[in-house]
Amino acid sequence: LIYLLHQTRPYSIPIVLFIIGVLLSIIISENQARALGILKAWFIEPLLFSLVFIDAVKTQKELKKSIFFLSLAAWPIIIYGLIEYINGVGMTIPGRLDSFFNSPNYVAMFLVPLMMIFLGTVLIDVIKSRRKNAPPNKMTYYYVIWLACSLITIFLTKSFGGWFALIGGTIFLLLLIPKFTLKKMLLFPVLLIIITGSMFILHQKSFSHYDKFWQTNSLTTRKQIWRNSLSMLAQNPVLGLGLADYKSSYSSFIRDLPDDNQPIEKKVLRPHNIYLNFWLETGILGQ
Repeated sequence: LIYLLHQTRPYSIPIVLFIIGVLLSIIISENQARALGILKAWFIEPLLFSLVFIDAVKTQKELKKSIFFLSLAAWPIIIYGLIEYINGVGMTIPGRLDSFFNSPNYVAMFLVPLMMIFLGTVLIDVIKSRRKNAPPNKMTYYYVIWLACSLITIFLTKSFGGWFALIGGTIFLLLLIPKFTLKKMLLFPVLLIIITGSMFILHQKSFSHYDKFWQTNSLTTRKQIWRNSLSMLAQNPVLGLGLADYKSSYSSFIRDLPDDNQPIEKKVLRPHNIYLNFWLETGILGQ
């Protein structure tokens, strides 16, 4: 414990401020039982796991084993999701792979960070192999297969946020490659702009993101949610709304809006933005 406290000493002030923000958000919450449950699931359990991981994994070999087992944990999600999509059954939103989750976005949130880890692992091994003029490690081939399957899965989720994160993360990794020329550095931002622009055009025309009854798409509803969330934040910028109170507060907020300014989506669990979510629920100290 003393070792762990010493390791986290440089971050002690942000950690203390964050804890104060979370505790205040529980005190002002209208649903304290649910807020305590979120505290346990979102903060305490990940923190305890991180402390155990830092204490247990000390060597490069142990770290590589941990990374490998992360890839194994993802296979059931990938395989079940692909079976689900091929058979066309079990999907919450028709045409969008969601595997065991109730939203395709959750699949992307799980896989994309892992893809960045494994892509970085592959790049490092390839660079080392070229320097030594030797073939890549056998595990590199495994990770390439894993990345290919994950890429197909992410594509079939049709989660544009996941796609953008994957593109941005990949470009960032490529910029870290040694001896990266200025020409290449200028090329990738241009490619990002082109790809991002194409994604938005697809977003507007995608039937899986389009509601025929309301004649709108997910981008329009997200913009409404963000606008209303920012208005709520302006009213409670310091303490926020309280942990676990976003859904009820959002419903109350839109109830008072004029008829011509009513959003299409009335029941919203989260503001679809992690920064807005934390600021609204834990206040400025929780940011």
